Amino acid sequence: LFGNRIRVLENLDGLGNLKVLKINNNRLLTISELALYDFHSLQVLHAADNIIDTDELESCIKTVLSLEALQELSLYGNLVADDPTYKFAFSDHTNLVKLDGLELKPAIKQKFQSMKKDYEIDKLVETTKEEYFKRIEAERELKVAAANMLKKQQKSITDQYDNFIEYMERDFDGFVNYV
Repeated sequence: LFGNRIRVLENLDGLGNLKVLKINNNRLLTISELALYDFHSLQVLHAADNIIDTDELESCIKTVLSLEALQELSLYGNLVADDPTYKFAFSDHTNLVKLDGLELKPAIKQKFQSMKKDYEIDKLVETTKEEYFKRIEAERELKVAAANMLKKQQKSITDQYDNFIEYMERDFDGFVNYV
């Protein structure tokens, strides 16, 4: 199925004993259709150089985890492989020994796990920072609204005072004219 401009994986029933599936150089947007078939013997999946986007990462992870016999996976050349979490997302797959041509030796899996922890910490720090700045901005907006309200109240009090002075002066002038 290599290099046939395939867009959708279909009609793969009855291939449960298939060990190698090479679907490189096609126009696939996802590999999630593979989870619909019984590929209990699939050991090698090459789906490199398709058009699988980063928003398909979760779907790819679920699909790969459903392929219990899978030992080798190639998704390089797809945007999904550029996602910072891509490599360590598959390091948890116990049977996977090769990812995009890289042998997943214990030291490499351990490095991916370390990268995953670092990424999660960085993501937590970034999320916390974003929330922190959102709270600061919300507080600033609240202070600006309160200051504007106080300015309006001050103007209202000043206007009332000016009206009172004007009233008193007219009243006094009326009294003086009367006397």
